[in-house]
Amino acid sequence: MKYEIVKKYIFLEWTDIHWGYKHKLIGWRDVVNYASDSLLEGNNINELIAEISFIDKSTVFKLDSLLDQLDIKLENYDVGKWLYIELKYIFDNRASISDPFGDVEKIYAEFDYPEEIESFVRYMPVMDKTSINNSHEENIIQLYKNWEKYLYKAGTKYQKYAHNCVLTYIV
Repeated sequence: MKYEIVKKYIFLEWTDIHWGYKHKLIGWRDVVNYASDSLLEGNNINELIAEISFIDKSTVFKLDSLLDQLDIKLENYDVGKWLYIELKYIFDNRASISDPFGDVEKIYAEFDYPEEIESFVRYMPVMDKTSINNSHEENIIQLYKNWEKYLYKAGTKYQKYAHNCVLTYIV
């Protein structure tokens, strides 16, 4: 996930950047770009952030130490924002992904099986009793609708502008 894509519609803070980097959801260049943007915007100006903004390939080994020096507390971090970011990215790019529901299943496992996305994890049992007799195609459509509902709800919490989170699934 690239910071340049995410920053357009999600408010990110240093805790998000640190957690995303530690969990390999963003790369070192994304962290450097975030630090540079912070300096340009006049946010959180300090020597550590300035030093992070100058990290390059030859000094990337310093990044973990610098992030740790920012004294960011990650023990009670709400992973919901990154869960949303990952799932929104896949949903928005589903046409170019060979198995988007396979990616959902991987995310489901990587994020420790969050209950809020079970309704669009393909191998989970159907919760809606009226859907039991649906065809495979109808079930796929329902999974997409459930995914869209999750994105809408989570989008109202995490997106910069709530009107940007309105999605439309076209069959």
